[in-house]
Amino acid sequence: MNKVYNVEDLFQDIPGDSGNVMLTFPPELIEETGWKAGDNLDIELIEGRIHIQKVDVVPEQQTT
Repeated sequence: MNKVYNVEDLFQDIPGDSGNVMLTFPPELIEETGWKAGDNLDIELIEGRIHIQKVDVVPEQQTT
């Protein structure tokens, strides 16, 4: 599935936290993907695009 969304439709500022934003998935995206609360998602930035997929096992976090 390949969808394009406007940044302002997905990201909102968090009052009192200028260093972060809140990512909200549109209901139609959640329905189409079958994601549910508590699912683990792998999120990557590749060539300026955000790639998101559900994973069964959370990979070990890397420290840089």
